[in-house]
Formats: sequence, C-alpha cells, structure tokens
Amino acid sequence: VMRCSALTNGTMTPVEAILDYWKRDGVALNEGASSAQLQVLEEMLGTQLPDDVKEFYSRADGMPDNEYDSHVVSFWSISKMCDERGKWGDDQLGFADFLIDSFRFIFHPFEGSLVIVSDAGGTENPLEKYGSFAEFLDLYLHKPEQLPIL
Repeated sequence: VMRCSALTNGTMTPVEAILDYWKRDGVALNEGASSAQLQVLEEMLGTQLPDDVKEFYSRADGMPDNEYDSHVVSFWSISKMCDERGKWGDDQLGFADFLIDSFRFIFHPFEGSLVIVSDAGGTENPLEKYGSFAEFLDLYLHKPEQLPIL
C-alpha cells in the first residue's frame, strides 16, 4: 500500500506541517473557510491572497475563540479578524495573538507582497518582519526561539 507521504517524498508544505502539529497536539481548529470568507479576507488585505494564506484558511479557518496552542498563541478565524480590526488602535490586520492579547501577529503589505510582522515591541518600535506566511509558519514550528513567544 502506497502512503500519501510517498507521493510527496515525505515533505509537507508549512501549512500541512502546522496543521499536522496542531492535530497531534490536540488543538481544536475550525473547518476551512468558504470562498465567500476567503473573499472577505482578500478585501480586508486589499490584495490577492498569497497561495500559502489561501491554503491555510481553506483547510482551517483558524482556531475557535479562546483556543491556544502549546506556545499560547491563538490563530484567529476570518470572522475574528473582522471583529478585532480597529480594536488595537490601528488599521493593521492581525491574524493571531499571544498570551491572551499580549500582542498580535499581523498580515502586513510590504513592497508588493504580504509579510508577517509582530507588534510585540509596542507601538514605539518598528514592526519586526518574519517573511511570508509560509516562512513564518516554518519559523513557528522549527525555530520558535526566533519569535517573541518564548
């Protein structure tokens, strides 16, 4: 019997890897977002969704409210992103929070692409960039010490 991993040489995308990690860790996830929800996210971002972001939200529309993983981070649903937008005193589009609203991870348009940033340093410090969503997920899984979550 051939396993799916044999078809992909055992490599997973960063999205598949984070979803697998959470599944093994018992983290609850929402069902994937609908096309209409993905369109709302695209409109909030003001740009076409990058493939990695579309893959993530198509497979899991974040975590249920008040669900956190072992890093005490909650990845938000598109609906929660709508609700949270503006509550932080800026127009940034957060997609996750650390330690019950201590700070956010944010989708940030930068030089024609979408990068992930954090406002962990507070409003007086520049936002630290972590690359694309896929690059951020890879850091999150394999080098979390490079993020302000530990």
